[in-house]
Amino acid sequence: MKQLHEILSLTHRLTPTLPAWIVLSCLPTGLSPLFGIILPRLMLDELTGRARLSHLLLLTVILAGGTFLGSAGKALCEKHTSRLLQDFSLKMEELMGEKPSRLPLSVSEKKSTMDLYEQGKYGLDSLIGWSENLQAMGAAAVTFVSSGAVILMNLWYLLPFLLAAGLLTLPCMKRLKELEEDNARRSVPENREFGYYCMIAYDFRYAKDLKIFHGIDFMLRRARENMDRILKINHSYFTKSGLLNGLAAAVVELETAVLFAVLGILLAAGALTVGVFTMLYSACRQFSQSLNTMLTNANLLITNAILIRPLLDYLHLEDETEEAAGSHDGMQEIRQCLRQATAGVMEWEFDDVTFHYPSADANSLSHLSFHIHSGETIALVGKNGAGKTTAVKLLCRFYEQQQGRILLNGVDIRHIPRSDYYRLLAPTFQDFQLLPFEIGENILCRPSDKISEEDLRRLRETAGDLAFMDWVDGLPNGFSTFLSQNLTKDGVLPSGGLAQKIALARSICRGGQMVIMDEPTAALDPRSEEEVFGQMSRIARDRTCLFISHRLSSTRLADRILVMDEGRIAEEGSHDELIRLGGIYRELYEAQAGQYR
Repeated sequence: MKQLHEILSLTHRLTPTLPAWIVLSCLPTGLSPLFGIILPRLMLDELTGRARLSHLLLLTVILAGGTFLGSAGKALCEKHTSRLLQDFSLKMEELMGEKPSRLPLSVSEKKSTMDLYEQGKYGLDSLIGWSENLQAMGAAAVTFVSSGAVILMNLWYLLPFLLAAGLLTLPCMKRLKELEEDNARRSVPENREFGYYCMIAYDFRYAKDLKIFHGIDFMLRRARENMDRILKINHSYFTKSGLLNGLAAAVVELETAVLFAVLGILLAAGALTVGVFTMLYSACRQFSQSLNTMLTNANLLITNAILIRPLLDYLHLEDETEEAAGSHDGMQEIRQCLRQATAGVMEWEFDDVTFHYPSADANSLSHLSFHIHSGETIALVGKNGAGKTTAVKLLCRFYEQQQGRILLNGVDIRHIPRSDYYRLLAPTFQDFQLLPFEIGENILCRPSDKISEEDLRRLRETAGDLAFMDWVDGLPNGFSTFLSQNLTKDGVLPSGGLAQKIALARSICRGGQMVIMDEPTAALDPRSEEEVFGQMSRIARDRTCLFISHRLSSTRLADRILVMDEGRIAEEGSHDELIRLGGIYRELYEAQAGQYR
């Protein structure tokens, strides 16, 4: 019941009129059988009695008109309900698409969260089925009550018999519910796996590897094995459910035979007219069928609720909060910190920071401490796994350290509201993403109709500094050209180097005083990378910069180089100082230099 209440509350919140229309659509469907129960009785009584033609014609018109109005009302309600269901489904898809952007990165990167998201996508399809089950159950309930009332007013003692016969099917229905639940639980992971194989088959990015490395046959084999498991699960389910449904149907038919015999005896004894016999037989049939329909759809509601549960659980995950966790009374200190940072004064400090990822046992950072002074350009280097990117993630507040503090102008960054804090940062990540929108929209992160002449001037200046303005000028629509052809056939697909320059331009145009570059030039050759870092250093000369690069030739541009090893700072100094020191930095530098020699 709790889950039913959750779904109905969500439905009412997203599409307020949908629950009312679901209820309304049950009425014409559920009441239509009444015309087929009552009017034939009146017509037969008239035929076997006075046989007045005018009365027969009137009853025929009422029957036809009632049937027409019932069908028209049913069609109208179904059409309107279907439109509202589609609207509700689209809003649910929007919620599912929006949710990842509102989750903390530490939550969204968990395997359990990703699994929940995948299961939730299947729950979206079950929402429509759930609504249809609810409609069918409601319509059956209306028929159940109305036909029961007809029986009660004529031969009330038939009701206990019909109810008792209906109860005989309960063991079958209970077992069917268990089968539905078991099938739903076993099918979800298998269907999700098959969906993954389909996604690979549709995605052209996998085509080269699949062709060259003979991966097509391998993937098809895995897909067939997966499909065989799905068929095995379905075969077991349909075999057992078919048997149980057949038993339930046999009980209903046996009930019908007994009922027909009882009513036939009463008719033969003169206790019933032909019309009453027909009416009661039809009413009893409708009563039994509606009871069976209610029980069947109750089972289906429970099954769909199992599939919808992961969707609700995913939507209930706690969103990233705007304010920092914990209490802090120094609002004046925070405001002063933000004023200084906005003006370009930024003193950063990692103070004894220790961190490990939720799924890891070992620490990625161990008692990490260092300073970044205002206006400095710092290079963070080290071997793979040294903790460089992790330090950047903490600086960007994607995760929160288990120990220590990260300070900006003496204030713990966890005490600064996220929206204010993020305005201070201008990051470019190694795994940056460009959207399939216009180039200008990608760089400025705002729709084209909100881009001013001053914005265009800044776009041209930044693109010129990063040496891709000539490429933009060569495009038919300049900065209004779409990246990729997902949304328009006139879009372009930039090379890896151009895509990275566009991402860097986005960071520069953002205006944040802390420029962060986490290996954004990995796709460039060494000479181009050094050129880009030189351009970035010149563009961001009045800002504080932190960049990570595996190519140590670029580190000469930094004011200071911090060498990380096993989650802490192992060496610190300029390029020449670290070469003279003869430690980790020199080892890394000479290993790379030897490759080029």
